Amino acid sequence: NALLADAAVGAPRGAGGAEQRGVQPQQLDPRDGSVLFACAVYGVCFSLPSFAALYAAQHGLPMDEGAMARRLWGDSWLRDDGAFVTKPPAPGAPRAFVSLVLNPLYKLISLSLSAKDPAALRHGLELAGISELVPECALSYDPKPLLRAVLASYVGPPSAFADACARHLPSPADGARAKMASIYTGDLDTPAARGMAACDASAPLV
Repeated sequence: NALLADAAVGAPRGAGGAEQRGVQPQQLDPRDGSVLFACAVYGVCFSLPSFAALYAAQHGLPMDEGAMARRLWGDSWLRDDGAFVTKPPAPGAPRAFVSLVLNPLYKLISLSLSAKDPAALRHGLELAGISELVPECALSYDPKPLLRAVLASYVGPPSAFADACARHLPSPADGARAKMASIYTGDLDTPAARGMAACDASAPLV
């Protein structure tokens, strides 16, 4: 967490940690979108809130993304009747994150790589509930672009990265003073330094 806070304020690693500079360390929690699940090879990037919003919309659940995201992490299980519970409904039952996120992803990857023809692939996508989201032309793609199309249809566009930056990283104005204190080696009591600390575009150039 200290390293993340260092990165957020622009401090070099090993500079003493965020706590010593009076910067509150960033706490990571998948439920609030500060943790991303991503794979650059297949163009996938999602957070629990982004997945929750997509899942709730697709299944008509009367639940906002925050409430749904909290049910996708930790001690939360999905019963056969669709209700979320805090205790396993049966011995060895997978948690909601496994049953709603991981297992479907594994099945989609296996389906995309093993389907022998577009018709078989389309049938599998219908069972997954995303058949209408995958264009017909994608069913004839080679494995890698096919996986990109299928996974993007299931987890949505990779906008979660921008959302996480906007929600959890300090703005330039908020982080400027901490950056100045940790990386600027010149005199802080000069017009140029004060301009940098204030993010003043009209300040003198250094």
